[in-house]
Amino acid sequence: MIKLFKSKKLLLRIGINEMELVDLSTNKSVKKVAEPPFSRNELLIGEFTVAYSLLLELLDTLYGRKTFYPRRDVAVHPRTENNTPLREIEKSTITDLCKQAGMYKIAIADPNETVNHQKALALLSK
Repeated sequence: MIKLFKSKKLLLRIGINEMELVDLSTNKSVKKVAEPPFSRNELLIGEFTVAYSLLLELLDTLYGRKTFYPRRDVAVHPRTENNTPLREIEKSTITDLCKQAGMYKIAIADPNETVNHQKALALLSK
């Protein structure tokens, strides 16, 4: 398949009721705290619609509103409390959240690792 357009490589950091989206090619970053909160009890994402609207808001802030977006590949770094491992339901929710927002390739990092730009690009190249 021929690639006509370059894909945007993104790093999404998800914390307790906050998200940060970083464009890896331009190093532009947007961070917001969710109001109302999307984390519930011990789930990183307990309220899907709140998390989804926050992610769309971050994308609009970073790129502006457009009719057509370029392909977006995202490396996700979830930050849990006490560095607990992600459960399968949380991985599935994060994947669904990113797919719903139009992400093409999704790579989820281990919460115990530190993820910088090079590590995110390495995750996306796998």
